[in-house]
Amino acid sequence: MYLFIDTETGGLTPKSSLLTVSCIAVDKDFHVIPVDDYNPGLYLRIRHEEYALTAGALSVNKINLVNHHAEAVTVADARYTLMKYIQRATEVTGKRRLVPAGHNVSFDVQFLRAYLIDDNEWDQYFTYPAFDTAAIARFFNAVGVVGGGYSLTSLRNNLVPHVGALDMHDAETDNLVAIELAKKFVSLVPKTN
Repeated sequence: MYLFIDTETGGLTPKSSLLTVSCIAVDKDFHVIPVDDYNPGLYLRIRHEEYALTAGALSVNKINLVNHHAEAVTVADARYTLMKYIQRATEVTGKRRLVPAGHNVSFDVQFLRAYLIDDNEWDQYFTYPAFDTAAIARFFNAVGVVGGGYSLTSLRNNLVPHVGALDMHDAETDNLVAIELAKKFVSLVPKTN
């Protein structure tokens, strides 16, 4: 089973603040698996006493920091909630370990591991390697199966425009787009008998 992960951050390295996290459990066919009352998955806004941000990151994620801070939880509370969600996802799926998944998921994983999940917990709950829709899209783009680039925005516009508003960009919407891309990519692979 897969755990799709997406984040919004204050910059490109974990020296910048982790702002939001979306985690959505899916089955082998990329259908969302309900975990308790989370629908479609866990979505966290994370509050920091001081934010490490770049102007470029805020122009991309369009997070209003005042509203974000008012609605967010502490790093400690986010960590607790995330670990409970991951534990429940393994119970609900019947799998001891989950496959981390997403679009350019290694970026998101580095932030999770810097802020919310220690190395022992990561090794306990997650497998290697990850399932990355960006890597698949790069391959499909290179061999001419998919055109128009491999950014999440380009892929959404070209392959799954029905997922969220085309101008929307937040961790949960991006995660849902990545899940739909995974389904689309499966449909593009020739079936063998």
